[in-house]
Amino acid sequence: MSVNPSTQNAIQAILNGDTLTQPAIKKKILQVVGLQPARPRRLITASQAADILGVHKKTLERYAKRELLNPIRYSKRKIRYDAEEIEDFAVNGVEV
Repeated sequence: MSVNPSTQNAIQAILNGDTLTQPAIKKKILQVVGLQPARPRRLITASQAADILGVHKKTLERYAKRELLNPIRYSKRKIRYDAEEIEDFAVNGVEV
């Protein structure tokens, strides 16, 4: 997506003043408009994600079912999670 420089500056200014949007979402917006390079995904297993969050793997499945996490499914048994998403979830938790 190509965004002209004045629009990029406006988006940057808005995001800098925004205290409600989560940092991960701000990062994603900046990547989409071309202000921040996209990072390669670091994928981890469900066991690793569960360890980071301090929960059981079954709890991860419940979080995914409630759409709190976005698992990447290669097959029924091969499931990976974006490490950054898991780390953000561990820090920020669920906003109610």
